[in-house]
Amino acid sequence: MTCGFAECGTVSSHWEHDGDTATLRVTIPANSTARVYLPITKLEEVWEEGKAVAEADGIEIICTEESKLCIGIGSGSYNFTFPLSIS
Repeated sequence: MTCGFAECGTVSSHWEHDGDTATLRVTIPANSTARVYLPITKLEEVWEEGKAVAEADGIEIICTEESKLCIGIGSGSYNFTFPLSIS
């Protein structure tokens, strides 16, 4: 678990996995934005609260780079799920 303090409040994140599925829980304080990097490149395999991440409110797809997806999020709490590939 990783937590930090921003000018506007506490930023928190928590990773967990169950078999071949990973979940990342992120909380961003009010009046703040963040970039989240997920270890996956297939946008269609990422979900936020049961909704495809590309269609979820408050999420901006910034780019896919090599082996990761970069998304922008605003203040609030998010639960991202995606397939996990462990080498």
